[in-house]
Amino acid sequence: MPPKHINPTALAQYIHFENCDRHLRFRINIDDSKRLAKKWDITLQPLTPLLSEAGLDFEANVGSQIATLGEKVIELPDHATPQDTLAHITNLRGSTILLQASLAGTLGSADASGRADAIRIERDRKGDLHILVADIKASRQEKTEHRLQVAVYAHMLQEMANSAGIKIATLKGAVLTRQDDGSYPALSPNTPMFDLPTYESILERLAILPDCRVNQILAQPFEQVFYHLGYKCDGCLYNALCMYDSAERLDLALTPAISAVEKRVLNENGIHTLPQLADLMLLPLNGSYDMRPNPNHSVVLNSLRNRWPVAPNLPFLVQRARAALWNFQKGTESRPFLYGSGFGNLPSDEEHPNMVKVFFDAQLDYLQNRVYLLSALVTGPRGSKEVIEITQGPPTDESESNILKKWVSGVLSAVRQMAQSDHAPIHLYSYNRYDQKVLLETLKRHIDDLATIPAFIDLLTQTPALSQSIISFLYDELQERSNQGLVCLPLHDAARRLKFNWQDDRYDYFSLFRAHMFDNRRTVLRDSRGDFSQLPANTPTDDPRRLIIEAASRFNSQIPLEYPYAAWDCLPVVKETRHGLDAFRAVDLAAMSAFAGMRVRALAHIEKTLKKARFIDKPDLSISALTDSTSFSDLRLALEEFLYIEHHSSLQEHLLIFSLP
Repeated sequence: MPPKHINPTALAQYIHFENCDRHLRFRINIDDSKRLAKKWDITLQPLTPLLSEAGLDFEANVGSQIATLGEKVIELPDHATPQDTLAHITNLRGSTILLQASLAGTLGSADASGRADAIRIERDRKGDLHILVADIKASRQEKTEHRLQVAVYAHMLQEMANSAGIKIATLKGAVLTRQDDGSYPALSPNTPMFDLPTYESILERLAILPDCRVNQILAQPFEQVFYHLGYKCDGCLYNALCMYDSAERLDLALTPAISAVEKRVLNENGIHTLPQLADLMLLPLNGSYDMRPNPNHSVVLNSLRNRWPVAPNLPFLVQRARAALWNFQKGTESRPFLYGSGFGNLPSDEEHPNMVKVFFDAQLDYLQNRVYLLSALVTGPRGSKEVIEITQGPPTDESESNILKKWVSGVLSAVRQMAQSDHAPIHLYSYNRYDQKVLLETLKRHIDDLATIPAFIDLLTQTPALSQSIISFLYDELQERSNQGLVCLPLHDAARRLKFNWQDDRYDYFSLFRAHMFDNRRTVLRDSRGDFSQLPANTPTDDPRRLIIEAASRFNSQIPLEYPYAAWDCLPVVKETRHGLDAFRAVDLAAMSAFAGMRVRALAHIEKTLKKARFIDKPDLSISALTDSTSFSDLRLALEEFLYIEHHSSLQEHLLIFSLP
């Protein structure tokens, strides 16, 4: 099946979604996505208007800001053609910047077209033509997919010039990203550029050569195109199709916590479905904790014995596959825990009855790259206290600094109030490492503002050894020791699975925050062949064909950004009802703060249900010293030490992986 047309964005998105073959197949051959969407009556959810609005705001009037050397700026209309672009290049006088220039060409045997954000054109005194192609991004970080997209534009522009007999002396590429102060970079000969030939070489292997990746993907039957479910899927237009398709076929992708490499290795050995994986090993006999190889599959097991990383993880993969399969076949034998997972890393309340616990959650506005909501629940022998701070609008440097100072002071004050004595062990909990990263980046941005209250930074650096941290990540504990049987395990679903009630006397959070959070469960009708169809309204509740599936990707635990923007009355006005923004507008700041409180209580609930580790040494810390702002003078040194520890820990983990056979 040769590709008919390739959009530059499709190739960039392929890189963005971690080289997902299926995503690229959907983008190039839209018949596949249409067929599946029609089969299950699924409406694909478009890009959130928040992102599209941010992109439009970023590109609007950007020409006057990137033209710093007096260049003429021409913004081409939507109906402009590639011939119009060539005409401007041919007839230019002096330096010129074209915005939204229409381009066309070929990528291998496929047609390609697109609109480049900015093209700077200049002729020197000799008459030689110098062109700089740039992509403009609202993000603050330049990424590989941005550069690849520029390479596609440059390739098409070179083809157009060759066909028109125009000689280009130099053709270079750049990516313009938003600066930390919100300003826009200039587009000039001094603009930082990347090595365009390197990305042209990548483009050749991806979409131009006869054996390129695009041709390989399109040559395969759709069912054989590789894919893997993970965090990246949350931002994918087609994630619902993959979730439905995986559930209908009981694909191996439904195995919780399976990596892309593990899935590939299993596929290479003929294991493609949950039943096949679940049957490779048998549960332990009474009195044993070791999974038993199934003698009926000795050939496959022998083949997998020396395949990294499946070999050491196979007992866990089988147990997780059994738990996932139980959702479809209730007769499947599984356990809510994982045999052989060892002891946890959570300190025990019995061994440390005077311990003070701090459960925290940090919410990031990815449009502004600033935190807008910080919440914590501090518990100890004297009770518990919540500390919640939220900005009154989209976060700025100033508002982020204000809530951070109030929150840190509030947490330290709560630690002092909840502790039974001046010396007590303290332990921090967040749901995953992303929350910790968000908080650390926020602290780093406002390190000078926190100079009067360095105790929180010092608290984070009270790690006596690299293997004995003062912070625990509950998601890691759930994945490594429990067996929930869910593909997606965000905070709200994990807590719900463990019987946490998302309702209090003020709000029903399950209903109020349902859109894009609690809405990934669907009830379908499964026939005798295993095919799914929409559930008719009159289907009896006890119909054995009824089946609840995870129908959308919800790996991310962050609150969808539409909710705070609705609370700030900053949602964009859109005409298309398909965007579904009305579902978010019922939320106000009071509801946001209340939900933040529920989230940290959910963290405490999860921690309470997990098995604790014995013999973890938790040295007492001086509470008065932590809350004394004069005790530590060099805050920068404390933060640097902590970051070095984090870097060293990550380095050791990677070295351990690389040392494996």
